[in-house]
Amino acid sequence: ATSPQELRNSIQQALPDITDFPSDGILQTFLDQPAGQSSHMILDQHYVPECQTILLGDAAVGMYSTLGQGCVYAMECAVSLAEELAGVPETKFAQILDKVATSNMQEGKAIADLNLISHLMR
Repeated sequence: ATSPQELRNSIQQALPDITDFPSDGILQTFLDQPAGQSSHMILDQHYVPECQTILLGDAAVGMYSTLGQGCVYAMECAVSLAEELAGVPETKFAQILDKVATSNMQEGKAIADLNLISHLMR
């Protein structure tokens, strides 16, 4: 893809249920990076209520592998979500997913910043 619209079209062709994308500016910055260069986007939302979908771990937060925290963070997020959902009626799932996503987003950004600092120092 060479433009934000082309990228969106390609993603939607492969994954038709995805309809919410970052701004054109963020997508263009991503597209402008040279091939092979590490990159990540900071998302402002990790939970999509309409799809009952939540991103966890390094799927939600771009992490560099320098500190090896991606897998650990993913497992911690999954355990946290499981504990929050345990014994809760299905009617409350949306509330819990939003709560967990908000908490994970704040923690994830802090971990990603630490990873980025480590990557830059390297």
